[in-house]
Amino acid sequence: MTHDHSDADLNVLFPGHDRIVGLRQAFLKHLLYDDYRRRSPELGGTHPWTLVELSCPISGEVMSGIVVSADPIAGGWDLRRCFDIYTGEDLYTGAFRSIDPAQYAVRQIGTVPGRDAVSARSAVVPLLNLAAVATADWSALPDTVARTVSPGGLSSPQDFPEAFVCIHDGDDERYGLVTKGFTDGHGGWNLELPVEVFVSTGDIISVVPGGDTWIELIHDVEPDGLARRG
Repeated sequence: MTHDHSDADLNVLFPGHDRIVGLRQAFLKHLLYDDYRRRSPELGGTHPWTLVELSCPISGEVMSGIVVSADPIAGGWDLRRCFDIYTGEDLYTGAFRSIDPAQYAVRQIGTVPGRDAVSARSAVVPLLNLAAVATADWSALPDTVARTVSPGGLSSPQDFPEAFVCIHDGDDERYGLVTKGFTDGHGGWNLELPVEVFVSTGDIISVVPGGDTWIELIHDVEPDGLARRG
């Protein structure tokens, strides 16, 4: 993969990639870096660097930053409980904010895997190829196309399903396209609730997250300028 292609692929596969990298580099230089790493030793190792946008429905305040302290869950962070972000308003000194999800609407914009993450997402081009093949297979099945709906629950007006995901079931991984589920309220799918996924066998399977089963959002587009939350 050439440098030119790698930049384009990374920005497609990891929304917010450039900002995540900039914030991460600034955070690594910050005097409080060691303190936060002691709080969340998984950060940037087995768990990803995660860019979020926060909005307060009362004050109208909107901000964004990378998660630097939170309760770890499989494949990421529990953003339903209080967590800290690094805003990087000054990319060399930066600022930290403690976030209470009861007071802010939380939207995950994108992630970049940590250095020790066991994830095929590091193989950018093969995954893009998988998404392309899955889309071609899906489009060749009229009954499957007719069954596909948008996150709003209507028959899909789009050319193809836009959410490409990895289904983790214990140590097993399967990739596919989300064809039906529940909206997250921001134009995307809520991957913490049951969904239907078109997989490589040509079947649509029902996936119920919970226990050792969870769904990782690999790629999605941003509707109306807003990133979808996985």
